[in-house]
Amino acid sequence: MKVACKAFRIEWDDEPNFDAATNFTEQLAPEQLISISHSNSHVVVWYWEREQKSRSDAEV
Repeated sequence: MKVACKAFRIEWDDEPNFDAATNFTEQLAPEQLISISHSNSHVVVWYWEREQKSRSDAEV
């Protein structure tokens, strides 16, 4: 697995973008979530990216 992140630009009164960050986080499996951080106007979700099987692996 490799580490990935997704950033959300957020103003403190910007509830729809807080909801987007929350919804994204809820879609991750608990073991994928590494951390959630915030700084200035961003929320960053760090997570383990799931490996996708290559076509040859899927055919076996």
